[in-house]
Amino acid sequence: MGKIQIKFYKWLWPLKKISYKKFGKRSLIYKPILISGKKYISVGDHVFIRNSARIECINKWNNELFYPNLVIGDHVTIEQNLHLTCAGEITIGDNTVITENVMITNIDHDYSTINQNILKNGIIVSPVKIGKNCFIGYGTQIFPGVHIGDNVIIGSGSLILNDIPDYSVVVGVPAKVIKKYNFDTKCWEKVKEMEENV
Repeated sequence: MGKIQIKFYKWLWPLKKISYKKFGKRSLIYKPILISGKKYISVGDHVFIRNSARIECINKWNNELFYPNLVIGDHVTIEQNLHLTCAGEITIGDNTVITENVMITNIDHDYSTINQNILKNGIIVSPVKIGKNCFIGYGTQIFPGVHIGDNVIIGSGSLILNDIPDYSVVVGVPAKVIKKYNFDTKCWEKVKEMEENV
């Protein structure tokens, strides 16, 4: 590497550290992308985020202050067109895969004041946590206040409104658990409720 390149990287690296709360080694974010509030975002090591994502951390809405904290763990893969808005806590665990066109938010728009544009109302913030080793299928929507456990598989197009326990497979609108991993049999097994409804 030439002297000019070395000087360039010495100049660039401090800017990268300042822009994000944390930016791990060998992580990669493809352009085009919209990211706001980088100082509230921690990116782990070996993270891959594909193009056309919208990632916004919001610290002020209609003169009210918020404290966003987006944490993306190590070895997380995020495919194109992620839509993520954060005004509180959102955590994405290590080794999780997020496929295309997924929405994740911890923000609800308050609509209690009627006869007014909803964007002029306040927002309600509830933390979201996504565990380790999860797979989030195409077009999934994850809403405020949801806690997704470790080793969860979410089917395409699912609407996640409630907590999901560890080692579960969920599908549907709204999403329901259809399988759980049985450590005694070492198999994924249908839950009894689903078997009765078939």
